[in-house]
Amino acid sequence: MRRITDPHTRTGNAYRELLRRNPAFRRLWCARLISLTGDRSSAVALLGVVLGLNGSGFLAGVILAANMLSPLLVFPVVATVLDRFPRKAMMVAADLVSAVLAMAMMLVTSPDRIWIGVVAALGIAVMNAFSMPASQAALPNLVEPEDLGAANALLASLQGITLGLGPLVGGLLAAYAAQGVVFVANALSFLLSAWLIVGIQRNFSGGRRGAVRAHRAVRQGFAYVRSNPGLRSLLSIKLLFALAGGGIFVLLPVFGVKVFGMGDVGIGLLMAGRGVGALIGPFIARAFVGDHRGRLTVTIGGCGVIFGASYILFGAASSIWLGLPLVIIAHSGGFALWTMQAYGLQLHSLDQFRGRLFALDFTLSSALTGISMLVTGHVADSTSPRLLIGAEGAAVLVCAVLWTALNRELGTAGAKRMVG
Repeated sequence: MRRITDPHTRTGNAYRELLRRNPAFRRLWCARLISLTGDRSSAVALLGVVLGLNGSGFLAGVILAANMLSPLLVFPVVATVLDRFPRKAMMVAADLVSAVLAMAMMLVTSPDRIWIGVVAALGIAVMNAFSMPASQAALPNLVEPEDLGAANALLASLQGITLGLGPLVGGLLAAYAAQGVVFVANALSFLLSAWLIVGIQRNFSGGRRGAVRAHRAVRQGFAYVRSNPGLRSLLSIKLLFALAGGGIFVLLPVFGVKVFGMGDVGIGLLMAGRGVGALIGPFIARAFVGDHRGRLTVTIGGCGVIFGASYILFGAASSIWLGLPLVIIAHSGGFALWTMQAYGLQLHSLDQFRGRLFALDFTLSSALTGISMLVTGHVADSTSPRLLIGAEGAAVLVCAVLWTALNRELGTAGAKRMVG
């Protein structure tokens, strides 16, 4: 197996050097950082407005779950345009529409106007269904092949950074300024993101594609996945992970309040632990895989085992101080799995199909996570939280072990294909 060597990896400066010497990736990374921070800060303010006007925790839960399910509505469109039109234009347009929708949230001033905020939040989630797959599909065209692993880790780290930074910024602005200020700041963050992306000089794709009707584009995408065992395997692990473990996010607030008895502080600590794990996990996985792309399978499977085992133990934790490190470890594994899976999809796929591939990946994983959240939220009222979270952890662990056993050849075969 031939190895692609990144000269910066050995010095530990790969990430800093990549941001320094590649202005295209630097602008993309900053754009995603700014827009995700603004959106997650706005989510805090919107939930605060809804709860203040309506007092319905169920409605707040529906908003969260619907955000995960909304990409299903536009999947045929996303799958078509990302491989037909310029991906850069799609991302800029998504940011501009999101800016308008963010400002619309300021109209939520009475209970009979809550629907405006709900529609705006769902609209932003739909726009993200365009911009997220577009950024992942474009990444191999924006960085050199030897930088692709580091670029994926840096892009994935934004989840951890914004999971912590976004709610903090939103909470502080809402508390010390006004919730409307948060919505305006979110709109400005989308505009700044669009400006940064406009300034990227490199091509986001390998070239313009011919016009393809939506149904044909989707059919071609599915046929491409069916013809590539590596893609099928990589897609399957993320979908299994989303379905088996997506509901855990719903249970963390329950543990903070009801199991550990620490109220909002408990929720904050556990959510912060999730963010810390999301931040460090991709870098740990990248360091382990390094130049040895044949390690991809065992890394992905091992990360799933870590996530599942950690939540089995978390279910038995007697205090939040014993549970918090397990949350960090679990989500280090979880977000590392997502990062390495995206890396594998990029390396196994051709550019003309990559937009549809990542649209499919994003849509199905979001939908299955939303379904898992809804089911878990319903069952949680009549089932012990400790038993439920342990069962979901065990389900993820079993899926990871079985997937690794069934795909032992993926690493070696994939590595040969990736560099060939």
